[in-house]
Amino acid sequence: MAIARIDGGDIPRRGKPWTSPGALIVRALTGAVAAGPDEGARLRFGRFPVPKVEICLGEDDIRVSRTHGVLEHREGWWWLHNTGSLPIQISGGHRICAADEPVPLGPGYTTLLITGTNDRKHVLELRVNDYDNARRALLSEFRTMTPRIWPLNDEQRLVLVVLGQRYLSGEPHPRPLTRKGAVEQLNELRPGGKWDVKRIDRVVERVRNELRRNGVEGLFTDEVDAPVGNLLTHNLLTELTVTTETLKRTDLALLDDIAA
Repeated sequence: MAIARIDGGDIPRRGKPWTSPGALIVRALTGAVAAGPDEGARLRFGRFPVPKVEICLGEDDIRVSRTHGVLEHREGWWWLHNTGSLPIQISGGHRICAADEPVPLGPGYTTLLITGTNDRKHVLELRVNDYDNARRALLSEFRTMTPRIWPLNDEQRLVLVVLGQRYLSGEPHPRPLTRKGAVEQLNELRPGGKWDVKRIDRVVERVRNELRRNGVEGLFTDEVDAPVGNLLTHNLLTELTVTTETLKRTDLALLDDIAA
């Protein structure tokens, strides 16, 4: 397997395999590495120091996993695997979690972003040397990645739409509706539902637990910095309305239709 460390981050201009189609160059603040397109070639990145990983990322940030991801070459493509506890944001707005299938990398540049402690941003820049037109055509056959949608039952969707109506209506700096305000609105929309703060908390807690099991961060007090305030609910609603399309503006119709 041909892997080379690139001093100063400079890409070699001559000689195989770095100039061959499919070669991968990975850059971080700590340096850069390049790998040829050999079947089974692997580049690991994470908080571990070199040589436990090929490229160190977030070495002093304990929220970054020791081996946070793997780039593997197989069947003519480089694939990104998330092996860490935090999601990896991919340029273009997509995101991959540990539970997701590996993602193929197209030719050209791709940026990976991991958000760590105190909103620190850890960035990897990837470049796959260009393919010929036939490989470009093959890439177009891969299924388009669609934003993730988390499953919600009717009760969960109703409660979260009420709490997150300011997010769904497009306010510039939205904040969650207070639990007291949510109780009042839910009892108005669904009389006889015996809505109270405890019931709302139970519904929200179940959703937070499910998302945490699937790698979503920032939903519990041990994952955020003090003061907490309504940050946990804000992070949950951002995940459901911005990061994913779990809740959409059209869901606001629930607030009009339920009483009818």
